[in-house]
Amino acid sequence: MSHITFDIQLQEAMQELVKLLEDDDPKVVLKGIQEYSVLYVRYIQIYRKMEDCFDQIVHAQKRIDLRRTLEACIGRILELRHVCNSDQLSSIKHKR
Repeated sequence: MSHITFDIQLQEAMQELVKLLEDDDPKVVLKGIQEYSVLYVRYIQIYRKMEDCFDQIVHAQKRIDLRRTLEACIGRILELRHVCNSDQLSSIKHKR
């Protein structure tokens, strides 16, 4: 695939990430594991798209910016995974 294709794919992934970031506020407690799981899957999908683009980008500035974005995305994925696997959700459910 050409660099134009990867630029378009990256642009779409970044738009999806912006929409997801608008919906996802880490400070707000969600209702349950299902909502966290949906966020987790959406972040994984976006991460995979951006990772494919990262391997093909030749512009140094874009690679640096995309790497930082990928690292932030990985961080949020790990946070969501930790919440889904921890006892935090059980304590949230018992508060109601």
